[in-house]
Amino acid sequence: MKKRSEDTPDWHEQRNRIIGLGESSIRKNYYPELQRRMKELEQKNADLNAAYEDLSSKDEELRQNYEELSAKEGALRESEEKYRAVVTSSLDGIVIIRDGVIRFVNPKAAELLGGGVAEFAGRPYLDYIHPEERPTVGEIYRKRILGEPIPSVYETVLVNRNGDPVDVELNAGIIAFEGAAADLVYIRDIRERKRSQKALEQATKKLNLLNYVTFNDIRNLIFALAGYHQLVESEAGTAGSPVRPLLEREDDLLKRITESLKFAQTYQDLGLKTAKWQNVSQVFLMAISHLDFSKIRHSVTTGGLEVFADPLLEQVFQILADNTVVHSRTGTQVMLGFTPEGDGSVTLFFEDNGAGIPDDSKQKIFSPDYQKNKSVGLFLAREILDITEITIGETGTPGKGARFEMNVPKGAFRFIPEPPGGGAADSLHPDGPASG
Repeated sequence: MKKRSEDTPDWHEQRNRIIGLGESSIRKNYYPELQRRMKELEQKNADLNAAYEDLSSKDEELRQNYEELSAKEGALRESEEKYRAVVTSSLDGIVIIRDGVIRFVNPKAAELLGGGVAEFAGRPYLDYIHPEERPTVGEIYRKRILGEPIPSVYETVLVNRNGDPVDVELNAGIIAFEGAAADLVYIRDIRERKRSQKALEQATKKLNLLNYVTFNDIRNLIFALAGYHQLVESEAGTAGSPVRPLLEREDDLLKRITESLKFAQTYQDLGLKTAKWQNVSQVFLMAISHLDFSKIRHSVTTGGLEVFADPLLEQVFQILADNTVVHSRTGTQVMLGFTPEGDGSVTLFFEDNGAGIPDDSKQKIFSPDYQKNKSVGLFLAREILDITEITIGETGTPGKGARFEMNVPKGAFRFIPEPPGGGAADSLHPDGPASG
């Protein structure tokens, strides 16, 4: 038998190694490593699947976000188009001013200033304010930028590129523009309104002059007629004369004509002068100073109350006081006071202790055609108060006295501290004020 060479492989041993027998088996040496590697591969595959699912989820989220952003971008674009259309077609001029310089003008503003839209950007806004108005407008602009309280709407005069004045109404407010505070100004052309106001003022002035001349002529004629009336009365108006009743009737007619003229002259002055703040107590005392109040005690408990009313407010109190003197019959005292209301308004009341007003006449007394002598004055009183939305009504009890209540709306009254020594009640009666 031929001797085996030392270099010849031991096939038996190799076979055992391959099939996993013996101490030197490849299976025994490498199988755990293969299992470990297999688990690693399985874990990486699971990680890859999870990452894929996460990527798919994020891709869906990104797709939804993109759709939302696209929708918002479309809505923003549509909003910008609407804004641009509104600004471009606005009948009012629109200007944005920052750091005292014009940053934007719309077509209407450019038209008012007499040029194209591109001509005004970068120019100082004061260049287009009338020289006489520049100090006022500049101060308003400065205060607005600093956040100080100022009116947002006011009238002024611009000058266009040709130097022509343009009457305008400005409505301004602060906005954020390009990262800084800016003044957004709406400009309304009021030249037509000014012309109409001027024409109305001229017409009113001429009408008042005509009324003044007419009233004076009629008053002079009545004075002359009254003189002739007295002459006739002295000649033929003795007691028992058949013409005596006619003369008395004629005298009554003359008095009524005179009162009607007074009413007409007062009524034409309604609203001609600007309403103002007036101290109720002072106005009332001035009103009764024109009447014979020597037999009537009065008490005023309004303190420092002021109301915003037509300058003819004094005549309102004079009408009410005269009503007590002439019609109350048994009245001996009057009181003027006020009560606060739950809606924020305040009610002024004027009351006396006379005969009062019947229930069926409480509304009629404010009618212009109420038939009693001089009662038309209450209609005038109501019209004067109505100019500043003050209402009046009679709420007294018949037989116990008249009570006129005037409701002053919220914002149309205020309280001013009285000077030292001032009291809640005041009186012009020599015996002092009546008790409240």
